[in-house]
Amino acid sequence: MTENDKDQARQSNSHQEASPREQEHSERPEPQLHSGEGEGKSKRRFDLFNFLLVLFNGLLFVSTTVLAIVAIGQLSTLNRQAGVMEEQARLMSDQLDIAEGSLDETRRANDTTERSIKESAEHNQKLLEINQRIAEYSGKQAAAATKSADASQASAHAAQKSAQIAQESFALAERPWVLIRAAKAIELKAGNVASAEVTATNFGNTPAFNITSKHYIAFRDKPLPTPMPMDDAIGVASVATIGPKADFHLFPMHSTVLTEEMIKQIPRDNLKLHIWGRIEYDDIFQKHHITDFCLVQRVGTDKFDTCSSNNTAN
Repeated sequence: MTENDKDQARQSNSHQEASPREQEHSERPEPQLHSGEGEGKSKRRFDLFNFLLVLFNGLLFVSTTVLAIVAIGQLSTLNRQAGVMEEQARLMSDQLDIAEGSLDETRRANDTTERSIKESAEHNQKLLEINQRIAEYSGKQAAAATKSADASQASAHAAQKSAQIAQESFALAERPWVLIRAAKAIELKAGNVASAEVTATNFGNTPAFNITSKHYIAFRDKPLPTPMPMDDAIGVASVATIGPKADFHLFPMHSTVLTEEMIKQIPRDNLKLHIWGRIEYDDIFQKHHITDFCLVQRVGTDKFDTCSSNNTAN
């Protein structure tokens, strides 16, 4: 029941309560008036009461109508608000459904992402293991290649050394070797000079080029020191070429003419005729060689022996 219905019910009860009182009042004896005046007054009172009653009922109807209209308006407003709230509830339900769907999509995406991450991690782990195995294999290959390279280098070095040795052996076997083969003193007598003929021979298998020599001759009572003095050469041979197994000759000659006194002094002072010098030459392998020689005359003969030192050749 609405508030308007409650007000109408209260007004109806009030009217019903007032009617017995009016009836009781109407039943009371009126003062006795004159009949004409009494009826007129009663009629006027009754008309006034009816007018007021009609006016009250009219006002009650109007107020009830207004309240009903207001109640209807409020009800309509409430209905519209209920509709709006229902629409809002529907929209919120839709939003909730969308949010749940989005959450499900997010969960599925997260699951997919987690699976992708897991698969990617497993794939990367496998790639890492493969790369590690490849690195180990590459390291072994590198070590093997290093060993092979070392072996190849050692082999190349050995081959180079062997070739060098072979070349040196060939050069040693085929190079020229210029050495003193013989020497003969010229007769020592008054009026002559101390001189000798020295024969040098190329004992090698190839020619000796650009041969030069310098030689010395003197009487000495002591062996020649090492190194031998070579300041003032008595003779310097011209540049020449000597073939294999060929000879060339040196003729060292002292500038002093011998006298009888000098001839007698030789045995008395234990003097010996010494010849020494140096021969230089080149070979076909573009190498330069030096031969140093030292000879001492054998006592009582025209032959010469080699000195105990200072005979070298390279």
